[in-house]
Amino acid sequence: MAKPKYKNGKLIHTIGEFENCESLWYRVRFGNKYKTLHYAFLQAWQYATLKRFITHGNVYIAEKIGEEGTE
Repeated sequence: MAKPKYKNGKLIHTIGEFENCESLWYRVRFGNKYKTLHYAFLQAWQYATLKRFITHGNVYIAEKIGEEGTE
């Protein structure tokens, strides 16, 4: 199994917070697994789907492992 490149960062709480965030990568929880997804992929989701994932606490800013800050 490949070594992960990203870890969970700050939890996104609202759609506004997502829209104003400068990060390009996010960690999204699907059940008990996480996927690292690009901003454009999440932005393409229907509004209701993205809002549901955010309000259930499943979207985090992705932080590169071994580096400080977000990309």
